[in-house]
Amino acid sequence: MRPARPRTLAAAAWGLLVLLTAVLVQMALTLPAGPDGLSDLRVYQQAAGALVRGEGLYAFRAANGDGFSYPPVAALLLAPLAGLPPAALGVLWTLALVGLTVLLAHLVLLRGDHPVLRRPPPAAALPLSACVLLASYPVFSGVFLGQVSLLVTVLALLDALDVVPRRLQGVATGLAAAVKLTPLVFLPHLWLTGRRRAAVVAAATFVVAGAAAWLVRPADSGLYWSTALEVPAFIPLEQLDNQSLRGLAARAGRTGPAAGALVLLASALLAGLALLRARALHRQGRRLAAAVVVGALAVVASPVSWSHHQTALVLAAGCAVAGPARWVRTWPVLVLVLMTLPLPFLLPLLPGAVRPVADELVLLLALAVALGLPFRRRRPPVASPAPAVASSEARTPARR
Repeated sequence: MRPARPRTLAAAAWGLLVLLTAVLVQMALTLPAGPDGLSDLRVYQQAAGALVRGEGLYAFRAANGDGFSYPPVAALLLAPLAGLPPAALGVLWTLALVGLTVLLAHLVLLRGDHPVLRRPPPAAALPLSACVLLASYPVFSGVFLGQVSLLVTVLALLDALDVVPRRLQGVATGLAAAVKLTPLVFLPHLWLTGRRRAAVVAAATFVVAGAAAWLVRPADSGLYWSTALEVPAFIPLEQLDNQSLRGLAARAGRTGPAAGALVLLASALLAGLALLRARALHRQGRRLAAAVVVGALAVVASPVSWSHHQTALVLAAGCAVAGPARWVRTWPVLVLVLMTLPLPFLLPLLPGAVRPVADELVLLLALAVALGLPFRRRRPPVASPAPAVASSEARTPARR
């Protein structure tokens, strides 16, 4: 009877994943009429339609007032979406995001080292991890909005975690950065960790993709790159969901040039410290922890860090930390609770005295992960004792 228990748990875990997928598909079919359900996907599809019709890519506004804020490469890659029926697109996109979540769970199990990852039976670990990720607010909000952030995260991790052949490393990161600029932070990480060919390939892929888009859409490309450092007016930086240093400054009412320069200087300093920390972790064999540090840096330093940009912080639950045994066991629980609660909706309910800290909980977690969290050092493997060398008498036949 005992061998049947892992199989039962695995079947239940896969069943739960199928149920969650069915709920998300049902949401994709029923929520497009609401204010937020798949709203970003609708922006992508309408931007693709504007591209196909030859209209200005950055001039249109969707029904919710949002515009397209990604590089022209992203619009070209999304062009096939223009002609799909919205309902079919919503279902297919949702299923694709669930598939990416399963792949992300596989990457965590492959490179994560927290003891909690080894507790479930191997057959159940993958679906259970995928369910935990889907329940987290960053992943769920990305699926709910129909975001492309999950794809960008997975592409960057494929290189950062060394799960693709060396000759192909850098291509995925370059494509991710061509779609969304945030993954550019992984280029210096690749370089500093000795994967210089991958860093060069990533930079070349990014440049070639941008040049190709410039040839196809020169006006849109010129407009985008001339304003790439500016945040579009339709993006409210002060929104609680924006857990970056720029968002913190905006909520404090610091939006002038001096505040912007100070945020940029602080981000540069934090980037240097975090990248050196990530290099040290990578040299210890802690690839997931190193990638999580770089992902946390992206949350802090990017001008806009919505919830669906914060997936790297969820992955921190799979990294072993140093400290007392109780702290080591509690760490993944604390991370998952913090990153699963829909904080933007719960924070207004808290007393005013704790709001200043509570408003920035995710930013504080990102800063801790990027700069100060004591990850446990990987112990070198214990070498087995060398076999005793036989004596010359034992090796030499006795002479008669």
